[in-house]
Amino acid sequence: MTNRIAILVATLACIATASTAASAATPAVATTNVNLRAGPSTHFPVVKVVPAGARLVTFGCVKGYTWCDVSFAGNRGWLAARYVRLAGPGVVVSPKVAASTGIPVVAFNHAYWRTHYTGRPWVGRWPAYAAPRRATAEARATAPRVRPSEHR
Repeated sequence: MTNRIAILVATLACIATASTAASAATPAVATTNVNLRAGPSTHFPVVKVVPAGARLVTFGCVKGYTWCDVSFAGNRGWLAARYVRLAGPGVVVSPKVAASTGIPVVAFNHAYWRTHYTGRPWVGRWPAYAAPRRATAEARATAPRVRPSEHR
């Protein structure tokens, strides 16, 4: 009996996880011809060119909703949010729009890279692509804040 309950709980957990992942996928279209990138920055390699009007599936965006994790024609990657128009409301992704439509904040990391880009010629160069992101984030975090009136 205990074994049956454990199997039932595991099955329900799998169904809930699949349901959550499916509900997180939001239909969208590309607003213009745009490069689908391997990470949330123009620093990352191009996975594929997405033509204007192409149908996308949006899985979420990074914090701040500047880049979104999407799929297009069997490819997974990142588009700048300003090029992603949600299919239902027909508006471009922004923090306000994302909050009202339930687009989740998602992470980009080495696991994502390995999962979606195995076999790509640049997949082994993760450290070269990841290092500038860390350096940029660290520089922003430690940079002194200067008011425009302080510039001369």
